[in-house]
Amino acid sequence: GPRAEDAPLDAVRRTLAPNLVAPFRLSQAVFPHLVAAGGGAIVHISSISGHVGVPGIPQASYAAGKAALSGLTRELAVQWARHRIRVNTVAPGFFRSEITAEMYDSEKGSAWLRRGTLLPDEGRAEDVVGAVLWLVSDAGRYTTGQTIVVDGGWTAREGRPSPGRSATAAAGHVPGRDVAVGRRLARHPEQPLADDGALDLVGPAAERG
Repeated sequence: GPRAEDAPLDAVRRTLAPNLVAPFRLSQAVFPHLVAAGGGAIVHISSISGHVGVPGIPQASYAAGKAALSGLTRELAVQWARHRIRVNTVAPGFFRSEITAEMYDSEKGSAWLRRGTLLPDEGRAEDVVGAVLWLVSDAGRYTTGQTIVVDGGWTAREGRPSPGRSATAAAGHVPGRDVAVGRRLARHPEQPLADDGALDLVGPAAERG
């Protein structure tokens, strides 16, 4: 993606449409049905990219949309609580998928993921499903307006950089945004990761799509 200062307005709108506008419109569409049912639960799917940035991977519009989704979640929770409608968001971290397979299978990519993730195990789709099921079930009946991060501890670690590391080294990716990372690592294994642990993707070596 383009750097923030170069992002054309039409590209910004195209990115915000599925990541922010669509969840808003879908929430509006389901609202009268939930009111008629006496309440219910809405769960948006976001990304840790709405919480932390990634040096070298320009995605300002995407990050803005995901961060704004958490704001929308809180606002809808406030407005619709009187109808017993709970609104929450789940923000996944890294998960193996068709899009991220190259990154997971790359020695450098997998090493980078291990360094940034506190838990020693890979995340599974069931981990995200479990969070969603909790939020829509009676077990989550008293939870609303929250963004639940499911990332193996990625944002917990990156939110508190260790001594000697730049605070801008905070990182976060989700399926659908990691393809450039995987392809970069697969095609340019001779280019090491940056000293601060971030991926050095800015410049001629950066590839998208």
